[in-house]
Amino acid sequence: MSTTSRRRVPGTVWMLAATVVAGAAGYAMQLSASARLHDPELYVAFGTFWSAMYLMVSLLSGVQNEVTRAVRP
Repeated sequence: MSTTSRRRVPGTVWMLAATVVAGAAGYAMQLSASARLHDPELYVAFGTFWSAMYLMVSLLSGVQNEVTRAVRP
């Protein structure tokens, strides 16, 4: 047995960490935009873009999960 054996980190821990980082980045972006975009019309345009982008990300994530489920029984 090797004296320098490495401990494996489960995939769920990596997924949880990625979710936390993505969520924190999203909140940071929204706070930054609200502080920098003083004109309400600019913030509405940003908010619309941000919502549409996450709608597409969520849609593609769901499609990816269903395709994976259909291919691997």
